[in-house]
Amino acid sequence: MKTCFIFAALDCGKVQIEKNEGDIVVACDLGYKNAVENGIKPDIVVGDFDSLETVPENGNGDFELIGLSVFKADTDLSFAVKTGEERGCGRFVIFGALGGKRWDHTMANLCVLGAEAKKGRECFLVDGNSAITAVSNGKIEFSEKLEGTMGLVSFSDVSKGVTEKGFLYTIEDRDLESTHIMTVSNQFIGRKSSVEVKDGTLLIYFEGDYRLAGLCRQ
Repeated sequence: MKTCFIFAALDCGKVQIEKNEGDIVVACDLGYKNAVENGIKPDIVVGDFDSLETVPENGNGDFELIGLSVFKADTDLSFAVKTGEERGCGRFVIFGALGGKRWDHTMANLCVLGAEAKKGRECFLVDGNSAITAVSNGKIEFSEKLEGTMGLVSFSDVSKGVTEKGFLYTIEDRDLESTHIMTVSNQFIGRKSSVEVKDGTLLIYFEGDYRLAGLCRQ
Protein backbone atom coordinates (compact mmCIF):
# COMPACT_ATOMS: atom_id res chain seq x y z
CA MET A 1 0.00 0.00 0.00
CA LYS A 2 1.42 3.37 -1.01
CA THR A 3 1.65 6.04 1.68
CA CYS A 4 1.08 9.76 1.27
CA PHE A 5 2.92 11.79 3.92
CA ILE A 6 1.36 15.21 4.31
CA PHE A 7 2.83 18.22 6.09
CA ALA A 8 0.28 20.80 7.26
CA ALA A 9 0.83 24.26 8.72
CA LEU A 10 1.13 23.74 12.49
CA ASP A 11 4.42 23.11 14.26
CA CYS A 12 5.09 19.38 14.07
CA GLY A 13 8.52 19.31 15.73
CA LYS A 14 11.07 16.76 14.62
CA VAL A 15 9.69 14.31 12.09
CA GLN A 16 11.30 11.31 10.44
CA ILE A 17 9.57 9.27 7.77
CA GLU A 18 10.31 5.95 6.10
CA LYS A 19 9.59 6.57 2.45
CA ASN A 20 9.28 3.43 0.33
CA GLU A 21 8.99 3.10 -3.42
CA GLY A 22 5.76 4.68 -4.61
CA ASP A 23 5.26 6.78 -1.47
CA ILE A 24 4.87 10.52 -1.89
CA VAL A 25 5.28 13.63 0.27
CA VAL A 26 2.80 16.48 -0.06
CA ALA A 27 3.32 19.85 1.63
CA CYS A 28 0.31 22.11 2.26
CA ASP A 29 1.01 25.85 2.23
CA LEU A 30 3.03 26.58 5.41
CA GLY A 31 3.59 22.83 5.69
CA TYR A 32 6.27 23.37 3.03
CA LYS A 33 8.35 25.09 5.73
CA ASN A 34 7.76 22.16 8.12
CA ALA A 35 8.95 19.64 5.54
CA VAL A 36 12.04 21.63 4.59
CA GLU A 37 13.03 22.23 8.21
CA ASN A 38 12.91 18.47 8.75
CA GLY A 39 15.14 17.89 5.72
CA ILE A 40 12.32 16.24 3.79
CA LYS A 41 11.88 17.03 0.11
CA PRO A 42 8.23 17.30 -0.95
CA ASP A 43 7.13 15.74 -4.21
CA ILE A 44 4.08 18.00 -4.41
CA VAL A 45 3.36 21.42 -2.87
CA VAL A 46 -0.27 22.56 -2.76
CA GLY A 47 -2.04 25.58 -1.33
CA ASP A 48 -3.32 29.08 -1.72
CA PHE A 49 -0.18 30.15 0.20
CA ASP A 50 -1.99 32.61 2.47
CA SER A 51 -0.12 31.10 5.44
CA LEU A 52 3.29 30.76 3.82
CA GLU A 53 2.77 34.27 2.37
CA THR A 54 4.83 33.42 -0.70
CA VAL A 55 4.81 30.84 -3.45
CA PRO A 56 7.76 28.44 -2.98
CA GLU A 57 10.51 28.85 -5.53
CA ASN A 58 10.73 25.87 -7.82
CA GLY A 59 13.32 26.96 -10.37
CA ASN A 60 14.75 23.45 -10.80
CA GLY A 61 11.39 21.75 -10.98
CA ASP A 62 12.12 19.85 -7.75
CA PHE A 63 8.43 19.40 -6.99
CA GLU A 64 5.02 19.62 -8.58
CA LEU A 65 3.40 22.92 -7.64
CA ILE A 66 -0.40 23.12 -7.42
CA GLY A 67 -1.74 26.59 -6.68
CA LEU A 68 -5.23 26.92 -5.22
CA SER A 69 -7.63 29.83 -4.96
CA VAL A 70 -8.29 31.37 -1.56
CA PHE A 71 -11.99 31.20 -2.49
CA LYS A 72 -12.82 27.50 -2.46
CA ALA A 73 -15.22 25.10 -0.76
CA ASP A 74 -12.36 22.94 0.50
CA THR A 75 -9.27 23.13 2.70
CA ASP A 76 -5.68 22.84 1.52
CA LEU A 77 -5.34 19.66 3.56
CA SER A 78 -8.43 18.04 2.10
CA PHE A 79 -7.15 18.88 -1.38
CA ALA A 80 -3.78 17.34 -0.49
CA VAL A 81 -5.48 14.10 0.55
CA LYS A 82 -7.46 14.01 -2.69
CA THR A 83 -4.18 14.55 -4.56
CA GLY A 84 -2.72 11.51 -2.79
CA GLU A 85 -5.80 9.50 -3.70
CA GLU A 86 -5.31 10.40 -7.36
CA ARG A 87 -1.73 9.10 -7.08
CA GLY A 88 -3.00 5.74 -5.82
CA CYS A 89 -2.21 6.10 -2.13
CA GLY A 90 -4.20 4.07 0.38
CA ARG A 91 -2.55 5.32 3.57
CA PHE A 92 -2.24 8.94 4.71
CA VAL A 93 0.03 10.16 7.51
CA ILE A 94 -0.53 13.82 8.31
CA PHE A 95 1.75 16.00 10.45
CA GLY A 96 0.99 19.47 11.81
CA ALA A 97 -2.80 19.30 11.58
CA LEU A 98 -4.02 19.33 15.20
CA GLY A 99 -4.59 22.29 17.52
CA GLY A 100 -3.64 25.85 16.71
CA LYS A 101 -5.83 28.96 16.74
CA ARG A 102 -8.26 27.76 14.07
CA TRP A 103 -10.36 25.01 15.62
CA ASP A 104 -12.59 24.98 12.56
CA HIS A 105 -9.60 23.62 10.64
CA THR A 106 -9.04 20.94 13.29
CA MET A 107 -12.71 19.96 13.01
CA ALA A 108 -12.35 19.80 9.24
CA ASN A 109 -9.26 17.60 9.60
CA LEU A 110 -11.22 15.16 11.78
CA CYS A 111 -13.85 15.07 9.05
CA VAL A 112 -11.09 14.09 6.61
CA LEU A 113 -10.32 11.10 8.86
CA GLY A 114 -13.95 10.01 8.80
CA ALA A 115 -14.23 10.43 5.05
CA GLU A 116 -11.11 8.35 4.39
CA ALA A 117 -12.26 5.62 6.77
CA LYS A 118 -15.55 5.34 4.87
CA LYS A 119 -13.53 4.89 1.67
CA GLY A 120 -11.58 2.04 3.27
CA ARG A 121 -8.32 3.98 3.54
CA GLU A 122 -5.96 4.41 6.47
CA CYS A 123 -5.48 7.96 7.69
CA PHE A 124 -3.60 9.21 10.75
CA LEU A 125 -3.24 12.69 12.20
CA VAL A 126 0.09 12.51 14.02
CA ASP A 127 1.00 14.90 16.83
CA GLY A 128 4.29 14.09 18.52
CA ASN A 129 3.96 10.69 20.17
CA SER A 130 0.22 10.32 19.64
CA ALA A 131 -2.20 9.94 16.77
CA ILE A 132 -5.87 10.12 15.85
CA THR A 133 -7.40 7.84 13.25
CA ALA A 134 -10.83 6.57 12.25
CA VAL A 135 -12.33 3.20 11.42
CA SER A 136 -15.59 2.60 9.59
CA ASN A 137 -17.36 -0.78 9.50
CA GLY A 138 -14.09 -2.48 10.33
CA LYS A 139 -11.33 -3.03 12.82
CA ILE A 140 -8.10 -1.47 14.05
CA GLU A 141 -5.45 -3.64 15.68
CA PHE A 142 -2.72 -2.42 18.03
CA SER A 143 0.68 -3.95 18.76
CA GLU A 144 1.49 -5.16 22.26
CA LYS A 145 4.41 -2.69 22.15
CA LEU A 146 2.11 0.29 22.60
CA GLU A 147 1.89 1.95 26.01
CA GLY A 148 -0.30 4.69 27.38
CA THR A 149 -3.82 5.81 26.58
CA MET A 150 -6.42 4.91 23.97
CA GLY A 151 -9.81 6.55 23.68
CA LEU A 152 -12.63 6.67 21.15
CA VAL A 153 -15.88 8.40 20.33
CA SER A 154 -18.55 7.66 17.78
CA PHE A 155 -18.37 9.84 14.67
CA SER A 156 -21.74 8.47 13.58
CA ASP A 157 -24.99 9.27 15.39
CA VAL A 158 -24.82 5.66 16.55
CA SER A 159 -21.97 3.22 16.02
CA LYS A 160 -23.29 -0.31 16.35
CA GLY A 161 -21.50 -3.42 17.57
CA VAL A 162 -18.43 -1.79 19.12
CA THR A 163 -15.95 -4.18 20.74
CA GLU A 164 -12.72 -3.31 22.59
CA LYS A 165 -10.39 -6.22 23.35
CA GLY A 166 -7.00 -6.49 25.05
CA PHE A 167 -7.19 -3.19 26.96
CA LEU A 168 -7.50 -2.46 30.65
CA TYR A 169 -11.23 -1.94 30.07
CA THR A 170 -13.12 -4.02 27.53
CA ILE A 171 -16.57 -3.89 25.97
CA GLU A 172 -18.36 -6.39 23.77
CA ASP A 173 -20.81 -5.64 20.96
CA ARG A 174 -22.02 -2.31 22.38
CA ASP A 175 -23.87 0.46 20.56
CA LEU A 176 -22.33 3.89 21.17
CA GLU A 177 -24.05 7.20 20.51
CA SER A 178 -22.06 10.24 19.40
CA THR A 179 -22.61 11.82 22.83
CA HIS A 180 -21.18 8.81 24.67
CA ILE A 181 -17.91 9.79 26.41
CA MET A 182 -17.25 6.80 28.67
CA THR A 183 -14.90 5.19 26.13
CA VAL A 184 -12.02 7.60 26.70
CA SER A 185 -8.94 7.06 28.92
CA ASN A 186 -8.57 3.35 28.25
CA GLN A 187 -5.09 1.85 28.67
CA PHE A 188 -2.76 -0.42 26.74
CA ILE A 189 -1.56 -3.26 28.99
CA GLY A 190 1.15 -5.01 26.99
CA ARG A 191 -1.21 -7.20 24.95
CA LYS A 192 -2.31 -7.20 21.33
CA SER A 193 -5.52 -5.20 21.35
CA SER A 194 -8.22 -4.17 18.93
CA VAL A 195 -11.28 -2.01 18.39
CA GLU A 196 -14.02 -3.16 16.04
CA VAL A 197 -17.23 -1.50 14.85
CA LYS A 198 -19.81 -3.41 12.84
CA ASP A 199 -21.82 -0.44 11.56
CA GLY A 200 -20.62 3.13 11.94
CA THR A 201 -17.50 5.24 12.18
CA LEU A 202 -15.28 5.74 15.23
CA LEU A 203 -12.65 8.38 15.92
CA ILE A 204 -9.79 6.79 17.84
CA TYR A 205 -6.99 8.50 19.76
CA PHE A 206 -3.93 6.59 20.94
CA GLU A 207 -0.48 7.26 22.31
CA GLY A 208 2.52 5.83 20.51
CA ASP A 209 3.88 5.26 17.03
CA TYR A 210 1.12 5.14 14.40
CA ARG A 211 3.07 2.35 12.65
CA LEU A 212 2.09 0.02 15.50
CA ALA A 213 -1.59 0.27 14.54
CA GLY A 214 -3.22 -1.14 11.42
CA LEU A 215 -6.70 -0.81 10.05
CA CYS A 216 -8.48 -3.89 8.75
CA ARG A 217 -11.55 -3.77 6.54
CA GLN A 218 -13.99 -6.61 7.06
